[in-house]
Amino acid sequence: MTRILLLSTAALGLVALTPAAQACTLSALSLTCADGTTSTNQRWDQNGLTILVESGATVSSTGAATPAFRFGGNDITLTNDGLIQNPNTADNNANNAIEVRGTNQTYINNGTISGGDRGIHSRGGDGGLTVINAESALIESRRQTVRGGEDYPGTTVINDGVIRSTEGRALQIRGQGSTVINNGALYGGEEVVEARDDFTIINNGLIQFDESVADQDGVQFASGRAENYGRIVGTDDAIDLDEGEVYNAPGAVLLSLGPDDDPNKAAIDMDGEFDNSRDPLRPAGSVRIVNEGYMEGPRAISAAYDPSLPDDHVSQARQSVEIVNSGTMLGRSGIAIGLAPTQGDSSLTLLGDSRILGDVLFGAGDDLLSIDTLTSDLLIDGLFDGGAGENTVSLVAYMLTDVLGFEAAGDGSYMLRLTGAAGELAGGFRNWQSWLFADGSRLSTAEFAAALAPAPVPLPAGLPLLLAGLAGLGALRLRARG
Repeated sequence: MTRILLLSTAALGLVALTPAAQACTLSALSLTCADGTTSTNQRWDQNGLTILVESGATVSSTGAATPAFRFGGNDITLTNDGLIQNPNTADNNANNAIEVRGTNQTYINNGTISGGDRGIHSRGGDGGLTVINAESALIESRRQTVRGGEDYPGTTVINDGVIRSTEGRALQIRGQGSTVINNGALYGGEEVVEARDDFTIINNGLIQFDESVADQDGVQFASGRAENYGRIVGTDDAIDLDEGEVYNAPGAVLLSLGPDDDPNKAAIDMDGEFDNSRDPLRPAGSVRIVNEGYMEGPRAISAAYDPSLPDDHVSQARQSVEIVNSGTMLGRSGIAIGLAPTQGDSSLTLLGDSRILGDVLFGAGDDLLSIDTLTSDLLIDGLFDGGAGENTVSLVAYMLTDVLGFEAAGDGSYMLRLTGAAGELAGGFRNWQSWLFADGSRLSTAEFAAALAPAPVPLPAGLPLLLAGLAGLGALRLRARG
């Protein structure tokens, strides 16, 4: 009996060391999962670990609470040339492909990472999460594909391949000061990219939302800068921000597929409150938008406003906005730019090939509309409404002699016609009190209209004498009759 027991114990030891369970081998601080091997439920808590999953290797888990890889140490670098997966789709936050609990983690994917819940999930640490997804590589999941929490400030994601989520966000990056550079494709079933404050995104590729799901943004962040050189699409907004800057380059597209009758959906939408999930809510700060490409939505630009709430409510957009446009802005609802009635002092500058398709509605501040040298054949297909406040139109590149007409339209608006480089430029104007010209002269709206009013037609020479003579003859006839 003793001999049998010893043999049984030895056999169990051999089973525990079978290649399927121990295919990832550790040498010093280098862990290698070799080509042609399959490993399961890998958990490593060492600091300074370097991991290589070779092409042809698989690391997997099918457990609802066991990621394929779980790391608890700091200063980890993983390079995946094979397959890391957990296909279990249970909704319990743990069936991830890779789970991170540590600081300074770098993941370089040249193969496939697939999670039934998340792909790469950071669940505790102190910053330093970096994800690099190579060209032709794939990271996919059911919910958030790459999730960096608030405890991972300075997260960096560089994507040259495909990162996609079927039901959630492709990227949920909540650490302050994070950066995303997308040269490939990001697909989402919720907001495609969600971030918080001091965020930077540079998009050279495609950010696309599932068009079958309504009311979701392409990119959403609290503050920072978005640069778009590619295409960003949302069914709510293409870009939704609280404060910061957006640059849309020549040839780039920002597109909202929201219903045309919804004023809260736009290529770029500004929220009223600043929300970074850490600090108390406060009114959002200023926004700057430079468009040299193409923007389209129910509105090209919109701002949060709820008429059922007081104007001083924190959710009402009150920040100042600076817009510079030399591209195309199309509002399918008939309004291209719709700022909130509560909006602060704002400005719009038109130059180059600017084309505005739809009305432009300013808010409550003292606003400035600057019309610089235009090479397009369209000023606006609609009306510029300055809203409340003392508002000024600056004809930066135009003199009074370049004005072909300035006529009252009968509804409080005026139709301005200018001589442009490509022909006549025209547009409607309402609620503008002051007009500046290229030579520095300034006119009120009434003075401008009077200066362009038709002059009285002069009488032909000698006509006054003839009329006086006829009057004299008439007087003589009356005397004769008397």
